[in-house]
Amino acid sequence: MTSFKILLYNLEYGRGHTGSWRNYIIHWFRFLRKPRKKEDIILQKVHEMIAQEDPDLCCFIEIDKESPFHKNGNQLNRLADEKRKEYHFSKKYSKKGILQHLPYFRAHGNGFLAKKKHPFKEHYFKHGRKKHFYEIKINKDITLFMAHFPLRKKTRRQDFEELKKLIEKKKKVIICGDFNIFKGFKELDPLVKRTGLYIVNKLSDKTYPAYNPKKAFDLFICSDTIKVKNLRVLHPHLSDHAPVILEIDI
Repeated sequence: MTSFKILLYNLEYGRGHTGSWRNYIIHWFRFLRKPRKKEDIILQKVHEMIAQEDPDLCCFIEIDKESPFHKNGNQLNRLADEKRKEYHFSKKYSKKGILQHLPYFRAHGNGFLAKKKHPFKEHYFKHGRKKHFYEIKINKDITLFMAHFPLRKKTRRQDFEELKKLIEKKKKVIICGDFNIFKGFKELDPLVKRTGLYIVNKLSDKTYPAYNPKKAFDLFICSDTIKVKNLRVLHPHLSDHAPVILEIDI
């Protein structure tokens, strides 16, 4: 067996908020336009974190591509290096929805960065606005799903039911993403009960807000047949979420 390391990070588009209301209010303008120098610093520090942790696969929630409001280039392209050249970006809204085409929203998406090519598919949930999610093959046995789940509880539950149907057809599964579960892990029962999955994070592995974490939003859920070696929450304070590292044997 060999070790395989996965980084999960909600980058908040490189705005550099800490997650405190005071910080959101003081730097409200970053929701409209990010200072280029600030974003450069954030991406450089993310790049340094990646180099230090050396993940095989980086899963990014809320990452940017160039738009009329953001002319600093594709963030995934800027984070790629000699070790991690393979990357893919996709808009997170419905292909048929108007948000895909509006200047402010069309640069918003999710993406991944990897040391080698992994076969992948793109799926779209039926409900809510954040519809896109990835299905990435780690190897012939292990499939990873990455999603950004909505703020509305009813819509999250609908998404969980859709995802559950896909999981049933797979041998070994990892689900990662920003789950936005405000009421705690109990909300994930429809996804983990009777599926052979379990939540790797502990309740103490809080990731939001980054400056003083109170909620465990950014999670890894795995098949119980996957050997998990380690899970760690990092605290670089480059986004309003904290990144999470999962290490498994493959």
